[in-house]
Amino acid sequence: MKYNGLDAVANDSLVLIVIFCCCASVSILNGAVGALIAYLIGLDGQFIINYAASGFLIGYLGTSIQLEVLNAIVTTLFVCLCEDPKVLMENFPALFSTLQNAYHYNVINIKDVLSDIDLDTEDNDNKIQQIAINSDSDNSNDE
Repeated sequence: MKYNGLDAVANDSLVLIVIFCCCASVSILNGAVGALIAYLIGLDGQFIINYAASGFLIGYLGTSIQLEVLNAIVTTLFVCLCEDPKVLMENFPALFSTLQNAYHYNVINIKDVLSDIDLDTEDNDNKIQQIAINSDSDNSNDE
């Protein structure tokens, strides 16, 4: 995956951080609303804590279940782009072009990598490293 210039582990980690922050925000808000409702209906301390904890738990679980769809979408996109970019390029050229342009400074030109690599040879690692070195020097000259 790193051969195409995408560090999928870091990107997946960033997505998980965003999902966690969303879940935490919603659960804190849900817990506060639960505590407020318990206070307004006249319940005492232990019930307020129970309502707040229940609201927090329900908010976190509900949000995390719903945001797993986002995580699945991002993971699928990484797999499509990293594992078989030719298929993505042939079936969704506009999406492929958008992704390639978005990662212009961070991604090796995927089309060049694919054209220079013969999947049947053992010499691929050397070719990929040479392409990566050339791409890094090109990017440092652009800045």
